[in-house]
Order: sequence, then C-alpha cells, then structure tokens
Amino acid sequence: MLKSTQKIYPVHNLPPSSNLDFRIEEIEFNNHYNTNHPHAHDYFEIFLFSNKGGEHIVDFTSHPIEANSIHLVLPGQVHQVNREGSCTGIVMMFSKEYASSNPSLLQTLNETPFIFTQNHPYIEVLKKSDFDWFFDLVSKVYKENSSNGFNSKPIIQSYLNILLLKTQEIFSTSKYSISKTTPSNHQ
Repeated sequence: MLKSTQKIYPVHNLPPSSNLDFRIEEIEFNNHYNTNHPHAHDYFEIFLFSNKGGEHIVDFTSHPIEANSIHLVLPGQVHQVNREGSCTGIVMMFSKEYASSNPSLLQTLNETPFIFTQNHPYIEVLKKSDFDWFFDLVSKVYKENSSNGFNSKPIIQSYLNILLLKTQEIFSTSKYSISKTTPSNHQ
C-alpha cells in the first residue's frame, strides 16, 4: 500500500505472464485489477495512446489523453486511467529487476534524470512522425514478445533501451528540460 497524507492506495505488482518482469498489452485489454480507482505500481509503465479519449490522472493531476501521446508512469506514482471508448494504444510494463539484467538498459534508466525526479509526470504529445517511430518500435517489441524466441529478452531489453534514449531526446526538447548529469541519489 502507498500512503498519501490522508489515504492509502493499492500498489500493484506486474501481472502474471510467462515473463514476470515484462508485459506488453493493447490498451483496450481488461485488467485483472480495477483501474477505475487511483493506484500505484512497483514497476514502470509506458503508454502510447494512438487515439484520444478520456483522462490520465497522475499524482492527482488530470491530463487529457491525446492522440499520438506518450505517458510514462514511474514506480510509486499514483495514477488512474479513465479511458473513453475511442482511446486505443499499447502499454508496456517492466520492473527495475528486468532492466538490471541488461547493463545498457540499466545505465539508461540510471542516467535519465526525469525518471528519478518525480516533480511532474512525463506526458508528451508527439509529432506524428515521432509517434509513428515509437509505435513502430513498440510493435516490434510486441511481435518479439509474442514469439518467445531464444533471444527475446535481450532483444526486448535493447528495444526498451532505444525507446528510453529516444524518450530522453524528445523530452529534452519539450517544455521540460533534462540535465545530462546523473542525479547522485540513485546509483
């Protein structure tokens, strides 16, 4: 349970699957827990919304779900997704343990300042060409995850690393700025 000043929120673990530290799903999936109430996770979630519809409340601030947007929810952030029927996309979920078995991916996570400074959520409406690039990469992750091949885990981790590096690039040119220095409080 995660406790805010007045209320306790459930903290969800990664849903069961053949690979317990990584999961990818289409947004319209029916979750095994109730997403209609605020909750937190002990893992990262990366949402890619293809179509708009509804709101995503992160740390008690409402953000409209826009087409061609990316939303990153960090472990411990309280959030709630209130989708409308038109809202579609993909969500990837992965634990820090999943990342830690790939040195490049772990380094990228550790060198991404906005991941460890939760002053604001990372939500960005992307240019259509950037969104298409992200969606193409995530589609490859989806296909690789479905194949369950011999090298699927390191391939997916490599794709995640590329996705996070590209996210840093996009985020650094948005209304927020990313310092290239690594915060000292998370080694």
